[in-house]
Amino acid sequence: MPVCVSVCTEGNSMKKVFLIGTSGGTREGLSAEALGLIDSAGLVIGAERLINNIHPKRFGTKALTASTEILAAIRETKAEQVAVLFSGDTGFFSGAGRLISLLFDSKIDYEVIPGLSSLSLAAAAFGLSYEDVKAVSLHGRVQDMWTLKRAVIAGLMSGKPVFFLTDSYANPAAIASCIKECGCPELMVHIGENLGSPNQGLFSGTAAEAAEGEFSPLSVVFTEAAPVTKLTAAGLPDGAFLRKEGVPMTKRFARSAILSALEMQSGDVVWDIGAGTGSVSVEAALLNPTGMVCSIECEPERAELVRENRARFHAFNMEVISGTAPEVLSGLPVPDRVFIGGSDGNLSSIVSAVLAANPRARMVLSAVTLETIAEAQKTFAEKKVSYEAVTIDVAESKEVGTYHMMRGQNPVTLFIVGGPEAEG
Repeated sequence: MPVCVSVCTEGNSMKKVFLIGTSGGTREGLSAEALGLIDSAGLVIGAERLINNIHPKRFGTKALTASTEILAAIRETKAEQVAVLFSGDTGFFSGAGRLISLLFDSKIDYEVIPGLSSLSLAAAAFGLSYEDVKAVSLHGRVQDMWTLKRAVIAGLMSGKPVFFLTDSYANPAAIASCIKECGCPELMVHIGENLGSPNQGLFSGTAAEAAEGEFSPLSVVFTEAAPVTKLTAAGLPDGAFLRKEGVPMTKRFARSAILSALEMQSGDVVWDIGAGTGSVSVEAALLNPTGMVCSIECEPERAELVRENRARFHAFNMEVISGTAPEVLSGLPVPDRVFIGGSDGNLSSIVSAVLAANPRARMVLSAVTLETIAEAQKTFAEKKVSYEAVTIDVAESKEVGTYHMMRGQNPVTLFIVGGPEAEG
């Protein structure tokens, strides 16, 4: 028997509303108590699919899903008992919460009859535990591929098994494609179709296999945990990255200062322009697992090295773009933070593109030559952009026989521009 929660309020004492979780959305999946409440109700409200499956060919039904419309129907009806049907469980990504708030404010008596959530149904169907699952609802929440990628990859970056609620756009094949493209084609994916119904379907396979499939609109996706590198502070050793001769890399202590100056916030979109080896991109991605890093590199061989380092550190929330800035910037998601490590002579147009995309974006530019320093000063002066300049001079100890001597690296000058944190 389901656990019931009852809240009695003043007024409307002759009217009682039952909010019922319908599990898989069929009569067979409901308790005798829930069925009795539905069948004795003077008015049954819910999605048309639920009404047809659970309360077919009966009078006194209204196919509604919006909470305000449901409340209006409850107020208007003369029925003393009303049943409102919700798919799955009333406490798991359900519209029941909003309706409860409205009923409470309206002083209408209600009782909640929970059902089995799609998560518990999926876990049971596949023989999986969901004690430490990251649950992500994509239902009605994404309308473009960038948003879908960000949501899917943020789930993977949790390092936990991920459970996705889907819709027609964020469908199982699209979710699997995102998982495949971010570098996890072999990740195991479980897809449940029409869970709890007579036509239930189950699929288990790799993300690459699932990306080629076709699935019911009423599906959920359950993935295994992705391998994720945990990073709590900036400054990975330089030797941790894959290197190639002639490809520049921002060294450890300059990289730490750059990431500090960027002041990333949870969920930020970061552009790394002129990624080189990809060291800044990788650390930015690992330090902000709910965000996204667009790593831009104009040299194809260098871009491939960035991809190799992305795979090495499981930085799935990195998108590597091979092309020249500013041309490739226009189709990217709006940046919150931008690091310019190389401009290939296009600094002025790159800064203009950043300011056009988001005038409040925080920019950090690194310069190791006097010419780049002069170009940065000229560019910011022409665009009337204020900045802070900081020079980082690092020396590391090296063994020389039986002694240790400090050997200096090239000084790096950082130009730090804008962002809401800099205002006031």
